[in-house]
Amino acid sequence: MTTVDHLNKERERGYAANGFGTAEQRPDLIEDNEHPFIQLPFAVGMDGRTYEGTAISMVGARVAGLANRHLVGLSKFAAFRFNFDGFSIAIPIEVKVTSESLETGQLTLKFCEPTGPHMPHLRYILNSWLAGDYVHMNGVIDAPRKSASVARAPGAQPVRRAGRFRRLLGTLLVASASLVLVLVAANALGKRLFIAEVAGVSIVDKSTTPLKATVGGQLAFVDRHAVMGKPAYSILASNGGSVTVAMPCDCVIDKSVENGSTVSPGETLMLLSKKDAAPIVRSNFDASDLRLLAGGAIPKIDLPSGEVVPARAEIDRFALSAGQNAASTIAVSLLPTRPIDDALIGRPVNVRLDSTPAWVTAAVRRVKSSRLFAAEVAP
Repeated sequence: MTTVDHLNKERERGYAANGFGTAEQRPDLIEDNEHPFIQLPFAVGMDGRTYEGTAISMVGARVAGLANRHLVGLSKFAAFRFNFDGFSIAIPIEVKVTSESLETGQLTLKFCEPTGPHMPHLRYILNSWLAGDYVHMNGVIDAPRKSASVARAPGAQPVRRAGRFRRLLGTLLVASASLVLVLVAANALGKRLFIAEVAGVSIVDKSTTPLKATVGGQLAFVDRHAVMGKPAYSILASNGGSVTVAMPCDCVIDKSVENGSTVSPGETLMLLSKKDAAPIVRSNFDASDLRLLAGGAIPKIDLPSGEVVPARAEIDRFALSAGQNAASTIAVSLLPTRPIDDALIGRPVNVRLDSTPAWVTAAVRRVKSSRLFAAEVAP
């Protein structure tokens, strides 16, 4: 009796002792060796085609698919791919096709070198799968598969909840920081696209009304303290007549010409301002500023305190009708929508023309008023 026959008889005796009397009752072993098949998800790429794996062991595998004819007995290089959550592992193995089923499309593959370079990786995957442990390759970790035999560790649920809370908190922080960056970028872009600086000189001044000469001649009388209804000035006309003008309002005379001066018709002799008049800003607009103003731009006054006050523009239409060229500037009076401190009279200020669309302003206002933005920028 040969050694092989002796091993076969011992194997048959072991099957009978364990209750496996027939071949159908024997465990699923490949070619009667001691390596049982294990059913786990995998795929095999071989000879330009992909097969679905049905079972695998340390020395062989069973796959199913549309196979080429006449594969039985041939040796091929096959790529065994194991897909896990988040990553996959491909192991090249040289196999030999030992059997083929034309009805089911199942192929039986035998590893040409079971102890080749693939063995440590394949053994680790199969052992980890059977034990339900973590599968990791080169630092990449896959969660263990669900198994009824693995008991849940005490305290696992609170740890999982804490992890979800940390992820949610991180997501909120990233979202709020992104919102702040978008707002800052949109603000900078909006200043470049929709806001223009007025290059002309702008000074805070009193709101005044000019009192002009009705005829040409010599100024014979000037009263800088005249009240309403009393003579304000008198002009000795060149034709020998005399013209006297009464004070038209209960105003304060801010400026007047000297007595005895020669004046021309339409020349400003006095600047009158009411006692309760609010300060305004006098500025000079060029042609581009006037075009922006005609397009609906809103003048805004930057005060030294940092406050920004919107204003309404009043253009000197008489200066426009005087035939000034497009390169010159036009005097413009800016009437603030909120009162300006009288202490700023005589001081220069910065004036901007804001043509930001209404929908952009509304969007920025809603973002600034949101709770998430307020929590992010809070000191």
